Amino acid sequence: ASLLRLPSLPAAGRGDLRQLQVEVSDSIHERDKKTTQDGVTRLRVEDLLFEVAHKFLVNRRVDARGYANKVIRALQADPEYRDYVLLVKIYVSLCQINKSAEVDSYKLKVDGAFRIVVPRQFSVATSDYLDLITRRHTFTESNGLIKYDELPLFDLGDGTQQPDVQLYKVRVDPRRPGVESVVRYVEIRNVFRSTSDKYLLFVADAALRVDATPTGVEVRVNQTRVEVCAAFFNDAVSFVPCFTYADSEDAVLLASRHITYHVDGGGQHHVDYYGMKHEVVECIDSDECFVDLNDEHAFQTSHLNDLVTESKVTFYHPDYVLQVPSRQHLINLLDLAAHLRNVSLFILVLFQLRRASVKLDYKFRDGKVTKISGPWQEAIRYVLGSSQNKEYDALFSKQFHDLDQFQDDSLDVFVDALCDVFVKYHRDRSIVPRPKQRSFLRKIIEAKECFHFSEVGSARTRREKGAST
Repeated sequence: ASLLRLPSLPAAGRGDLRQLQVEVSDSIHERDKKTTQDGVTRLRVEDLLFEVAHKFLVNRRVDARGYANKVIRALQADPEYRDYVLLVKIYVSLCQINKSAEVDSYKLKVDGAFRIVVPRQFSVATSDYLDLITRRHTFTESNGLIKYDELPLFDLGDGTQQPDVQLYKVRVDPRRPGVESVVRYVEIRNVFRSTSDKYLLFVADAALRVDATPTGVEVRVNQTRVEVCAAFFNDAVSFVPCFTYADSEDAVLLASRHITYHVDGGGQHHVDYYGMKHEVVECIDSDECFVDLNDEHAFQTSHLNDLVTESKVTFYHPDYVLQVPSRQHLINLLDLAAHLRNVSLFILVLFQLRRASVKLDYKFRDGKVTKISGPWQEAIRYVLGSSQNKEYDALFSKQFHDLDQFQDDSLDVFVDALCDVFVKYHRDRSIVPRPKQRSFLRKIIEAKECFHFSEVGSARTRREKGAST
């Protein structure tokens, strides 16, 4: 490669022709992405090469001054296209040698650069997941081992044999002796397995480590040991399968399509309990705001189930109040509540999601077909305010604060009530708003200007005169 002044091709030194084909193809693809307006593409150069080769084989009196030969010579004489034509020639030759036009491979981002790996067995789902997860997290390579946080995951070897790159499933059972739980077990997919019988899973920004021990399975979330259980948070959230910290009363709720909570099949957890053919989240549409290529705000309607990703939400002892940092967490929790058949959690999340959304549409019927029925329909209509339910009122009145109860009190009483709520739900209850902070809060409420707050600590708060609060 150095003699031909080509890009670095590590597989050429190892003699791995299949991986060499992938590396050459990737080099051509990267060049095509940089020159999208160029008429010289891989397919055109391949067609040109095949035309010249075909004429040479079937016609012994081929004219060396023909049009196709002139184009090939012109491209080879141009410094900008010389290397490109040579790469295409090598690629065509490797396709003939390997008897394959395409080689299935994994593209991993390791040590800040992309690494092409031709596995022994290929899976499209594994390829997509590895490409996504290695871009979001930092992986390293040392002595042929791909590692994460010094945990060896894949052994690529010396290149003489194709490596075995596999993802696994892990089952975690509740461990607390003598405690019955509706959670039978938790199944985790797309799990990395290290060479030392340790397993690794990524959910949102959290890394879960599962260690197989003689006494069972230990799970750690960001190096902190957790246990699987169905915890009762409060009347509104009810029982939720989650991971509780071994050294505290806090709990972590992981919402991901890669994690399945298997619960007892009876009662509300039965898959046909509500008689609906579709999940309720599939029947909810949301208007999403985004910025287009012209830097203008636009709206697009999407099915809520298409917006589901994954998230990690912590519930803090003793109140276990639902507090999330973004709207995306609410979408994920709403989908999880529907899968768990937890109507009360569904209502609580939907209350907050409506406040954080531009517009939500519910498809109760499609012609003569009923889409949303049973408790889901009753729950949605209760959140919309089109139906009354005294039992729900008793459950969710404790989760929200009625500000109207202070309408006849002075502003100082109202500000003190807000500060008391802040202290109650803050993790560090020793942090109490000082008199200056209370005074600033009163100033915000009474001001005729609109305050614009930037990120915390930037000291760039400004006011716009003429705007109302």
